Amino acid sequence: MEPYKAKILPIPYKLDKETIKLLGQANDKYGQYKTLLKMFKFDQKYFLDSLVLGESIRSSRIEGTQISQDDMYYIDYKESNDSIKKVKNLKQMLEYANEKLKDKNFSVNMINSMHQILLSGVRGEEKSPGKIRDVQNYIGPRGLGKEGATFIPPIPEEVPELLDNLMEYMNNMYDDEPFIKVAISHVQFESIHPYKDGNGRMGRALITLQLSKLKNDDSILFLSEIIELFKANYYNALNGCRIGNVDGFIRFFLQCVVEQCTRNIGRIEKINKVYDEDEETIKKNINGSIVLKMHPLMMKKIVFTVQEMADELDVHINSVNNILNKLVKLNIIVKEKKEGTNRITYRYIRIYDTFVEQL
Repeated sequence: MEPYKAKILPIPYKLDKETIKLLGQANDKYGQYKTLLKMFKFDQKYFLDSLVLGESIRSSRIEGTQISQDDMYYIDYKESNDSIKKVKNLKQMLEYANEKLKDKNFSVNMINSMHQILLSGVRGEEKSPGKIRDVQNYIGPRGLGKEGATFIPPIPEEVPELLDNLMEYMNNMYDDEPFIKVAISHVQFESIHPYKDGNGRMGRALITLQLSKLKNDDSILFLSEIIELFKANYYNALNGCRIGNVDGFIRFFLQCVVEQCTRNIGRIEKINKVYDEDEETIKKNINGSIVLKMHPLMMKKIVFTVQEMADELDVHINSVNNILNKLVKLNIIVKEKKEGTNRITYRYIRIYDTFVEQL
C-alpha cells in the first residue's frame, strides 16, 4: 500500500436529493436543539459541562482507553491513572480551544498547542506532543506493522502544506455549507494524520470547535457518542471517502448530526421534567430557602460531596448534611461510597441516569 495522496481543498461533491434532505434535517434538528438549550430552566452551561465530560470519555474510549461511562462523574474522586488523565486532558484541551477561538481563527500553532495539552503526562507523551510528524505513520491492527496497514497517511514532506490548506479551508466561512464543510474538514484532518499519536481525539474535537465557529455558537454539539455507537460505519465511511466516495461520508456525517441532536433534545426534555417534579417534591417536604438554592447546584454537580455543597452554598456543613439526608429519604439523591473512589459522595439519581444511559 502506498501513502495516501490527499487533495487540496475544497474538493467536489454532489448535492443529490438524499443529501439535500439530510442537510435540511440536520439544520432543523440543530435549530430545535439550540432553541431548547436557550429555554432551559437553569444555566445551560450545566448541561454543556456534562456533554463536554461525556465527549472526553467517549472520544478517548474510541481510541481504546479503558474507562466506563458509569465513571463519568467520579473521575475527581478516584486515584489518577492514565485513562483518567487522558479524559481530563481532552476536556482541558476543549476548554483551551474554545477560549482561543473567541477572537482567533484556526491555525497550525493553535492545534499544536491543543495537541500538547492532549498528550501531556499520558501514554504517548514520548510521541512529540505539539509537533507535526516528521516520520511516516500508518493505521492498522496492532502488531502487524506497516505490511498490515489498512491506511497509510501522506508522506511527512507533504503534511505542512496540507495542514496550511486545511486551516485556510476551515477558516473560510463562505465556500461550503457549515455541516458539509465540517464533514470534509474532518476527513481531511484524519487522512493527513499530522501527529504521531492522538489524531482521532484531535479530529473529533475539531468537529465541535469548527462547527461552533462557523455557526457563531457556543460548542453545543459533540458527536463521539454517535460515532462510538456506529464505529465500524464511521471508519468505513472515512475509508470510502479516501477512495472517492465523498458524498457517502457527508451523508453519514449528516445522519450523525441528526441522531445526536435528537438524543440531546430528548435529554433536555427529560431533565426539565425531572427538575419540575423534584422541585415540587422538595417544596412539599423540606422547608427553608437553602434547599431551593441547593437544587440547581445539584444539577450543576450531579455527583458531589457534602463539603463541596457546603462550600458552594457558603453554609455550615451540618445544615447541608441535614438537607441531604432528607433528599436521600425522598429518593432524589443517593448516598454512596463507590468502588474505587476515595470519599463518600451523593448522586442526583435521575439526572445522572439521563447523561449516563444510552437514550
